[in-house]
Amino acid sequence: TNHSNRPVNVEFRFTKNTDTYKGEYTGAMSVTSEQLAAGVENKPDEADSVTSALTLEGTLNATVGAGTKLGEITVSLSAVTQEP
Repeated sequence: TNHSNRPVNVEFRFTKNTDTYKGEYTGAMSVTSEQLAAGVENKPDEADSVTSALTLEGTLNATVGAGTKLGEITVSLSAVTQEP
Protein backbone atom coordinates (compact mmCIF):
# COMPACT_ATOMS: atom_id res chain seq x y z
CA THR A 1 0.00 0.00 0.00
CA ASN A 2 1.41 3.38 -1.01
CA HIS A 3 0.53 6.18 1.39
CA SER A 4 3.33 8.45 0.15
CA ASN A 5 2.81 11.56 -1.94
CA ARG A 6 4.77 10.06 -4.86
CA PRO A 7 4.17 7.08 -7.14
CA VAL A 8 6.50 4.11 -6.51
CA ASN A 9 7.66 1.02 -8.37
CA VAL A 10 7.35 -2.25 -6.45
CA GLU A 11 9.23 -5.44 -7.38
CA PHE A 12 8.77 -8.94 -5.94
CA ARG A 13 11.45 -11.61 -6.36
CA PHE A 14 11.93 -15.17 -5.07
CA THR A 15 15.49 -16.47 -4.81
CA LYS A 16 15.89 -20.20 -4.26
CA ASN A 17 18.09 -21.24 -1.32
CA THR A 18 21.01 -23.23 -2.73
CA ASP A 19 23.02 -23.69 0.50
CA THR A 20 22.15 -27.39 0.54
CA TYR A 21 20.25 -29.61 -1.88
CA LYS A 22 16.57 -29.63 -0.93
CA GLY A 23 15.07 -31.10 -4.09
CA GLU A 24 14.00 -30.09 -7.56
CA TYR A 25 11.69 -27.13 -7.11
CA THR A 26 11.08 -23.65 -8.46
CA GLY A 27 9.30 -20.63 -7.09
CA ALA A 28 7.49 -17.82 -8.88
CA MET A 29 5.73 -14.67 -7.71
CA SER A 30 2.22 -14.03 -9.08
CA VAL A 31 3.15 -10.36 -9.62
CA THR A 32 6.78 -9.45 -10.33
CA SER A 33 6.43 -5.67 -10.66
CA GLU A 34 3.81 -2.97 -10.36
CA GLN A 35 3.67 0.81 -10.28
CA LEU A 36 1.59 2.24 -7.43
CA ALA A 37 0.01 5.66 -7.72
CA ALA A 38 0.69 8.34 -5.12
CA GLY A 39 -1.53 8.28 -2.06
CA VAL A 40 -4.58 10.53 -1.77
CA GLU A 41 -4.33 13.07 1.05
CA ASN A 42 -6.76 12.38 3.92
CA LYS A 43 -8.09 9.26 2.13
CA PRO A 44 -5.96 6.33 3.36
CA ASP A 45 -8.56 3.75 2.29
CA GLU A 46 -8.11 4.83 -1.35
CA ALA A 47 -4.35 4.17 -1.42
CA ASP A 48 -3.07 2.07 -4.31
CA SER A 49 -1.80 -1.38 -3.31
CA VAL A 50 -0.59 -4.67 -4.74
CA THR A 51 -0.36 -8.25 -3.48
CA SER A 52 1.90 -10.99 -4.83
CA ALA A 53 1.71 -14.69 -3.93
CA LEU A 54 4.55 -17.21 -4.08
CA THR A 55 3.86 -20.48 -5.89
CA LEU A 56 6.28 -23.37 -5.39
CA GLU A 57 6.38 -26.30 -7.82
CA GLY A 58 8.42 -29.47 -7.91
CA THR A 59 9.60 -32.15 -5.52
CA LEU A 60 11.38 -31.73 -2.19
CA ASN A 61 13.81 -34.20 -0.59
CA ALA A 62 12.23 -36.55 1.95
CA THR A 63 14.49 -34.95 4.59
CA VAL A 64 12.96 -31.49 4.08
CA GLY A 65 10.48 -30.73 6.84
CA ALA A 66 8.33 -27.89 8.08
CA GLY A 67 10.37 -24.82 8.89
CA THR A 68 13.05 -25.52 6.26
CA LYS A 69 14.13 -22.38 4.44
CA LEU A 70 13.51 -22.86 0.72
CA GLY A 71 14.43 -19.34 -0.36
CA GLU A 72 13.93 -15.64 0.16
CA ILE A 73 11.27 -13.22 -1.01
CA THR A 74 12.57 -9.73 -1.68
CA VAL A 75 10.27 -6.71 -1.99
CA SER A 76 11.93 -3.62 -3.50
CA LEU A 77 10.58 -0.08 -3.72
CA SER A 78 11.98 2.56 -6.05
CA ALA A 79 11.07 6.03 -7.20
CA VAL A 80 9.21 6.45 -10.46
CA THR A 81 11.49 8.43 -12.74
CA GLN A 82 8.84 9.18 -15.35
CA GLU A 83 5.15 9.30 -14.45
CA PRO A 84 2.66 7.78 -16.90
